[in-house]
Amino acid sequence: MKIRKIVESIYDSTARKKISNKIDFNPPVKGLNDNELIGYEWSWKEGEKFSKHDGGLVATRISDWEKAEMSAETGRDLVHKFIVKVGSTERTVSSESVLHLLGYVDKSQPTRIPSLISAVKTLAKLQMNYKFQLRLHNAIDDIKKTTIANLPKYKIHSLEFRDSDKSVSGFTVSYDGINIQMYNFDRNIKQVSDFDKKDNLGSTVYERINNHIIDSKLKQELGQDYDKRRESLKDIETKIAKQESKIKQISANK
Repeated sequence: MKIRKIVESIYDSTARKKISNKIDFNPPVKGLNDNELIGYEWSWKEGEKFSKHDGGLVATRISDWEKAEMSAETGRDLVHKFIVKVGSTERTVSSESVLHLLGYVDKSQPTRIPSLISAVKTLAKLQMNYKFQLRLHNAIDDIKKTTIANLPKYKIHSLEFRDSDKSVSGFTVSYDGINIQMYNFDRNIKQVSDFDKKDNLGSTVYERINNHIIDSKLKQELGQDYDKRRESLKDIETKIAKQESKIKQISANK
């Protein structure tokens, strides 16, 4: 099976395994009246939207109104559900009601801090995306492990050396009629026989070559989709941390 088909099948099966559409806040977001926002749930399904960047329809998550719940307070259908702990009971309410239950605004007043609602929704989407990306990263890592054993034979040649210590500064890898120039930053590498030595990051030159070839093959098979689908987990973690900090600042603003 071609790499593209393998990744596509993993991507599709991963998408079908619904990422949890509910997040729990731990610790909860405390209101001014000791009520707590303990969770948020978004009823969604796979759908499509138009993308100017791609010039057509792209897959996305959209609200699933068939799974909406009616609000006991407003009578409206809810797809964005906020779970608030009031005393010993839990209440599922709309964005219009959550701020009142947390004591931030009076019902007769206009909402003064809609940024809390926006921040909660953004955090939920980031956390859902992180779970999805983690599965996708693990799936691609599994492909890499199984693909290493079947890599095309490659040849290392055209070594370049530094004048200062005669260590290898660069070399060329040839495989499947393709030449790739690679660079080496480990000054302990003096010759090809040193390529199996681990550097200070715990990798060998051979492992870097293998990963480079596999990445190249994946990009050949998937094109831009390979980079578009796989986001940096560290970037998402940073965004989640910033969003959590934002929510804490809003909830602490009395």
